[in-house]
Amino acid sequence: MTLRSALTELLSPDAIRSGFLGPRHPEFEVATRRAQIRRIRILLVFGVVFIAIVLLRRVLTGQTAGFVEVLAFVLFSLAYEAAVLAAALRADGQDRSMPLWFWQFNAALEALFPTLALLLIIVSDAFPPQRALVAPMLMIYPYFIVAGVLSLRPSLPLISGAVSAAGYGALVLYVRWAYNSPPDDPLPLNLHLIFVPNLFFLGVVAAWVATLIRGYALAEIHETARRETIEHEFAVAGKIQQGLLPQSPPVLQGFDFAGWSRSVEHAGGDYYDWITLPDGRAAIGLADVSGHGLGPALVAALCRSYLRAVLRQSGSLAESFALVNNLLRDDLPGGWFVTMAVAVAHETDGRVDLYSAGHGPNFVYHSNDDRLEAFPADAPPLGVLPELPSATGRSFTLQSGGLLVLASDGFHEWPRDDGARFGVERLQNAIIARAGQAPAECIAGILAEVESFAGSSAQPDDMSMMVLKRV
Repeated sequence: MTLRSALTELLSPDAIRSGFLGPRHPEFEVATRRAQIRRIRILLVFGVVFIAIVLLRRVLTGQTAGFVEVLAFVLFSLAYEAAVLAAALRADGQDRSMPLWFWQFNAALEALFPTLALLLIIVSDAFPPQRALVAPMLMIYPYFIVAGVLSLRPSLPLISGAVSAAGYGALVLYVRWAYNSPPDDPLPLNLHLIFVPNLFFLGVVAAWVATLIRGYALAEIHETARRETIEHEFAVAGKIQQGLLPQSPPVLQGFDFAGWSRSVEHAGGDYYDWITLPDGRAAIGLADVSGHGLGPALVAALCRSYLRAVLRQSGSLAESFALVNNLLRDDLPGGWFVTMAVAVAHETDGRVDLYSAGHGPNFVYHSNDDRLEAFPADAPPLGVLPELPSATGRSFTLQSGGLLVLASDGFHEWPRDDGARFGVERLQNAIIARAGQAPAECIAGILAEVESFAGSSAQPDDMSMMVLKRV
């Protein structure tokens, strides 16, 4: 942004309506009034330092010319700023902002302080009038102008610069008119008046800087609000997704069920489900959508609906998966896919039918010989191919104490800080060690072992697990 474009922006009608009057944004209003409080505190600190300098100069040089006048001016300025600070703090404590006209009037009044101080020095004959025009008090003008930048209101440093320029210009003309300038005056009128446009130009630059800072502040506020909105939407989506998880296991004689899921974010691409089929069998399923976040969570909800619908209508698991693949094929974005494993349990003989599309390994614990068997996937993930290859899946019988464990890859792929992953082998050992526990206790124990292995490493992926046990 150039100075010309900044001036155009500052003086445009939109700037007058929105920038100069202030955006109607609660967080920005809080930021501006806190900025004003900080600005006044900085001026108070500067005033105290200035008093110390005046006193030190009096002690070191012994000069008394203008000492009382300058000290009185600084004390009056400090008293005024303290009163303004008290009013601003009181308003902030009541969660309200002082009106803009108050701060504009305050900016104009503060800009007159150096002029009034110089006029006081001149009329008190503490210095020759021409010398007073270049007294150190002159350097106070820029402090009030530059401090206006902290207000985040471009109009305030602009007003401060304009009033400072007008005040000093009037003071120069007054001295030239009321007092005769000596012939050897080292600072003729044109040199005095050069300082007038410089003060105004400094106010313009300060207003430009205030505009830029205000823009950055508003951008940060809007970004924070956007993040909070997204976080809220994710939280709502996570609650909805948790509400879709089964709340109580199906009633199937001879079997016990348990499921667990935890997303990296509020919502994720993992889900598990169980339903009772019309013929009395129970189906349990676990799916993992590629990626994690809100998009995969929506796809996971879609998969849940599709799977529930087709399982109640089709015959075999292979047919059900083919139908779900056809439904998902046109819904998934490019590069997305879903891994899914479904098992159907028969209460009469303990037989379990298992079919997996890209999801594996899936584990079966045989209690009669304390052996864990790992089954790979039977077909590619869903949504990758137009048609699934012909596959029948597999069937097995769970003896009393036998387990079927379906787990997403978030368990065995969780790494610790040195990069080593928990791995399939550790997961198998953890399942065997807890095979005698109830399904819910088995899942909790495996999770605790994975988290202990990972240590301080953050969970990198969504995690879900289901355990079916023959009792």
